[in-house]
Order: sequence, then C-alpha cells, then structure tokens
Amino acid sequence: MFEDRLTISAEQQKLISNATRIQILHLLKDEALTAKQVATKLNKSAGSVHYHVQILYDGGLLELVDTKEKRGIIEKYYKAKAAHFYIEESGTEGTNTDSHIVSHLFLTPEELQQLTWEVTQVLLRWENKTARQSNSEEEYAISCRLKKQ
Repeated sequence: MFEDRLTISAEQQKLISNATRIQILHLLKDEALTAKQVATKLNKSAGSVHYHVQILYDGGLLELVDTKEKRGIIEKYYKAKAAHFYIEESGTEGTNTDSHIVSHLFLTPEELQQLTWEVTQVLLRWENKTARQSNSEEEYAISCRLKKQ
C-alpha cells in the first residue's frame, strides 16, 4: 500500500510534527530541489525553508542527492527518503497497536470542514461494510482527532 513508507523513531516523528515540514517532504518525494526552489514553490522565505530542510536532513528524513556550483555558490539538491512513515513505537511489542497515522496540515476553516466530512464518510462506509460481515474478523478501534496547533 505504501511502498515508499519509512520506519522512523519517535524522535524523527517529532521532526515531522510540523505542517511546513510535511509540505517539504511531499515536494521532495518526486524530485530533488534546493531549499531555495522549495521556498519558491511554497511561497515561503528562503531562510525559513532552509531551516526546516536542515532539520529534516539532520534527522535522516532527507538525503543530499546532488551538489552543483553556480557562480561560486554551492547548490544542494535534496530528496525525501519517503513521504509516508511508520512510527517505531518502543515498548509496544505484544500490544494491539497495529497502525499509527499522523499528519500536520495547513487548512482553511472550509477545508477543515471538508476533511472532517470526508473522514466521517470513510468511517461510515467501513462501519456499513463490516456490519454485514461475520464475526471472524478482529476488532480495531479507530480514533481521529483534528486539533488546531
């Protein structure tokens, strides 16, 4: 399902608990770009994006794939190691934790309303589907919390 999914530590998970960094990872999943190119695409300041790129690189979530010298300036091209992550949870061996999905997004109030509706529809579809099945499946609890940072 997620071929490009990378197992990350709880410490690395903290690094991606930021909507700007999620945007950067998604931009860099398909093509290598410099921090300045990322800043232009995101319409953010180059300094801010460079800071976030450095955090992601130092945390092992980006790789440096190329360097080029242009007019005496070294351009560094980064690529995301993955865009989907599996969080390695210490101390969960033998527990019933099977999946943990986390993201951080920039949303307008209208987009938040749309996202809430879509998630609700997905859950309702699965509730209806599983209501017609036998009892041979295992039970899973699903929780989705939308929280303003």
